Amino acid sequence: MVGWVGSGSLFAWSAWKLPVTLYMALADPGGVRPPEHPVAAVLLQLAAIAAGAAMLRTLVRIRTRTRTRSPASR
Repeated sequence: MVGWVGSGSLFAWSAWKLPVTLYMALADPGGVRPPEHPVAAVLLQLAAIAAGAAMLRTLVRIRTRTRTRSPASR
């Protein structure tokens, strides 16, 4: 259960934050400065999205393997 929540939070948090960061970096609205270096923030958010997706993939594989085992092998 913790794995599912962890993968979802990594993916979802960075998935919404990435477009906001890109907008702030590219549009430069009203002289507002981003709170972090834009390139570093984008790289960090892309890595978090990839990590969340990789965790989800691993969890789905594990779940599929345990469900497809025959009752005799348990």
